[in-house]
Amino acid sequence: MNLKKYCRRFGIFPIFLFIFLFSHTLFANISINAVGDIMMGTLYPRSILPPDDGKTLFKFTEHYLRYGNPDFIFGNLEGAITDYNHTNKNIESGRAFAFEMPPRYAGYLKNAGFNIVSTANNHARDFGTQGYEDTRRYLRQNGISAVGTRDEIKYFNVRGVKVAWIGFSWFSYSNNILDLRHSKEIIRKAADSSDIVIVSVHAGAEGDSALHIKNKNEYFYGENRGNLMKFAHLAVDNGADLVLGHSPHVPRAMELYKGRLIAYSLGNFLTYRVFSTTGYKRLVPILHIEMSNKGKFLRGRIISCVQISYGRRKGIPVYDSSMKVIKVIKMLSNNDIKNNEITISDSGFINIKYDSINVLSDSSKSFDVNSIFQEEK
Repeated sequence: MNLKKYCRRFGIFPIFLFIFLFSHTLFANISINAVGDIMMGTLYPRSILPPDDGKTLFKFTEHYLRYGNPDFIFGNLEGAITDYNHTNKNIESGRAFAFEMPPRYAGYLKNAGFNIVSTANNHARDFGTQGYEDTRRYLRQNGISAVGTRDEIKYFNVRGVKVAWIGFSWFSYSNNILDLRHSKEIIRKAADSSDIVIVSVHAGAEGDSALHIKNKNEYFYGENRGNLMKFAHLAVDNGADLVLGHSPHVPRAMELYKGRLIAYSLGNFLTYRVFSTTGYKRLVPILHIEMSNKGKFLRGRIISCVQISYGRRKGIPVYDSSMKVIKVIKMLSNNDIKNNEITISDSGFINIKYDSINVLSDSSKSFDVNSIFQEEK
């Protein structure tokens, strides 16, 4: 049956439906909300758990985590979710820590909206292989994906757009940023079979002295934690469309490199009572990013939060009307990145310089796509 006869018999509705579905996929944006380090209390070496058994950990920020109805809500999970309590770490040295969160706490991440986390960091294996596998099992049971094992790529289908996630750290059991050859290979592999590649990377020195990104290797307690700027540029050069950094426990600059956004550190998010909440370490950004269906950065926003710095809720984030973290990231992005192609407004809106079309402001409308999130098997 030719097209003319088909239209005469069935009407033109199917044709318009096809055009609508095709154009919807063709022009669909992908959105991500991302935060830094999450540690929801610990059972080891003694119990340090939050009030209400952790049920209200995300009470003050859940609304902001869901800003813009994102396709992904991401964070870096520091520590193991497990009942297994044997660690090989020498915590008596004062330079090593082991964090063990109760299995039921995975449900709190789910309730807050998280659907993907990184387990490529220096605390994911605090309780060995068993603790690591327990963590990923409890996450999976709550519908939360994890990236962080070596050679692991997670693929998702969002309204017909194929999105790949990869997790990196400086350890051999994850994808290792010190192994640039392997890093290139796995990023290219993801890029060859997806429309968008998102890289999470745990790297860099720690603390207030690590506020500035530099194009050189960073060391902490003698560990080589890689050259994060070199790695981020290499990642984009080989197909990555978004690079989300964490590990320094402080916010860092953001850079637009070849049309792709790099956030060099998202700092801390929720680190209950064990992590330091002094200085820049208590500043908490929630980063909202919108990308084209081919990975180009369109616009974004930083939502400013701050950790409570004392008492029974120390380390829990709340909204910060003074916008401190926005001011810091804006200053760092202007000073640490030469010829940066993004602007950050005083209220946190991130836009491409000289782009009058894709400008995000308070009047911007968001997409309601929570029901469409699907991980590909």
